[in-house]
Amino acid sequence: MGNIDYAELASAFSKLSQMQDKSVGYKHDLPAGFSLTTNYMHGPTGIFGVPGVERDVFSTRVRGTGLGAVLPSFGTVDTNPIQAYLTGFTDETGDEADGVCDEPPEAGEIKSCMQGTVFGRVSRKTEPLELNTVGRRTNRGEFMDLQLVNDPLLDQGFFVPDSVPNSTASVLNREVLARWLMLGVAFENKLSKMLWTGTPVNNTAGGGYKEFFGLESLVKTGHTDVITGTSCPSLDSYIVDFNYASAEDSTYSLFYTLQTMWRYVKHNATTMGMNPVQWALVMPEALFRILTDYWPCVYATGRCGQAGDLPNGAPSSNVDAMAMRAMSDAMYNGNYLELDGMRIPVIVDDYMPIDTNAENANVPAGSFSSDIYLLPFTVRGSRPVLYFEYFDFSAANGVMQGIADGRLNNEFWTDGGRFLWTFSRTNWCVSWTAKIEPRLRLQTPHLAARLQNVLYTPLKAMRMPHPDDHYFVNGGVLVRDNAPYNLTS
Repeated sequence: MGNIDYAELASAFSKLSQMQDKSVGYKHDLPAGFSLTTNYMHGPTGIFGVPGVERDVFSTRVRGTGLGAVLPSFGTVDTNPIQAYLTGFTDETGDEADGVCDEPPEAGEIKSCMQGTVFGRVSRKTEPLELNTVGRRTNRGEFMDLQLVNDPLLDQGFFVPDSVPNSTASVLNREVLARWLMLGVAFENKLSKMLWTGTPVNNTAGGGYKEFFGLESLVKTGHTDVITGTSCPSLDSYIVDFNYASAEDSTYSLFYTLQTMWRYVKHNATTMGMNPVQWALVMPEALFRILTDYWPCVYATGRCGQAGDLPNGAPSSNVDAMAMRAMSDAMYNGNYLELDGMRIPVIVDDYMPIDTNAENANVPAGSFSSDIYLLPFTVRGSRPVLYFEYFDFSAANGVMQGIADGRLNNEFWTDGGRFLWTFSRTNWCVSWTAKIEPRLRLQTPHLAARLQNVLYTPLKAMRMPHPDDHYFVNGGVLVRDNAPYNLTS
């Protein structure tokens, strides 16, 4: 995660304070039957309140990596934008002129296609915290100078509020900031998955939770006009099903398929006047590692065949084993695959959908299956075509103006208007709630490709970041008993 913008956070609280000074306070009561948190950092039950604990604290949370760390984001207040496409021209009509004064054929007409998009809506809240317990320590044996050595949050500012601290020296010593750290993890876990699998089909009936269209819905065939429903095949992505063939056993086929995908989208970009385009391949890290191990072999002999591919077997090749090893290491360490003499960047994403034998009978035990995406990020040099948008809660004459007009005092925004915050309290018990309304935009789906159902079998499965993942691990305690005595009378 990047540096925390304390100035912006302080400015947000300053605005809130000014509103409080000028308005009547309205109390947001916590829901009936609420339960106070027992997950304190310090004090008699604090998880870090053990006497004599060392100052440095190491986080073992696996931080996922992926697209969320590299995609730009932009604020907007447009809820239903319409993206227009010129999708082609009808053929000419009429016959060629016979005489010099006869009418020639009539030129065709222009076709268009309109595409739309929707915001998602995700809210998360902290456990209620009893404010008068903040700052307590068991006794002089408890230290309040803990410092995280490594960040537990992913370095991707869009998913996590910049106001949520991570490796600051104070985060484990200040109970309120610790609640916000938990909130950051919750947003990261939800939105990192939605980037791939999001669909409004999963929206709740009352609209309190909404999903935007993820890449599984954007990189597809079957695009239609959002207004008329007319088919728009010129917007279709290039989709290939690898049908659970093994990356290790079918590397030649995999190489040729990815090469064809690359040539197809590159041809589209060139003939449509989109160049230069910045593309990247996206896949799980374990699959990328396997591909870099095999890639030099198939790259050096591509289309020459392997034993069984040609009538007389594979032709002999003069192969420099160390050169191939060097190529493999260079691709892995440089995060790219080479195709047609070009280095295509590779982004590894730990939140991509991955199937195992537990949910997919096509996947043998011990193996995994996932897709490989070829995505366009910019066209014509620097114009973004794959990016996040968010409803801008800081926009003029918008949410905050309504809050000010209503003389409310529990709300504020952070992160350039990306997150809207409020809090509920009953006496000294407080809970904070934040929400974001994001969406993902892919404006050139016809420059994207997707290879589905690629099987791979790593020797050892890596730990995964999401609590729902097959190889997620954590452990530890939520509450401790650090008090040397408990007096009840």
